[in-house]
Amino acid sequence: MPILYVLLGILLGAILVPLLVILGLVVYILLKVTLLKTTGTRIVATVVRLEPDKYATSLNRVILQWQQPHTGKIFTYRGTTWHPERFPLGNAIPLFIVPSHPQWYSPTGEYQQVLRAPYSALTLSRTY
Repeated sequence: MPILYVLLGILLGAILVPLLVILGLVVYILLKVTLLKTTGTRIVATVVRLEPDKYATSLNRVILQWQQPHTGKIFTYRGTTWHPERFPLGNAIPLFIVPSHPQWYSPTGEYQQVLRAPYSALTLSRTY
């Protein structure tokens, strides 16, 4: 009988724990997306650095920073691009953030346009 309990525990642990972890991740992602859609605030972050991606040789990491006006705290946002020339240092990039959780961010449509536009038709300005 104790062997049955051990086997039952292993079986439940092998199935129940991963399901709970997956459920927790789904809830977290849904909360983040919902908050971005309902309370998202548009900010403008500045490109401070471009560096090669550690894992993909054709990708580059874009490092953006934004300073929260009322606290002075600096937040760093990271993204990837195949076109680093479209993100000159000092360029302003619009993002959406959740005001209560500024580390939660999402690119705006304007940011997506910079990524998708043909380079010959692209004119980058200092602000959007």
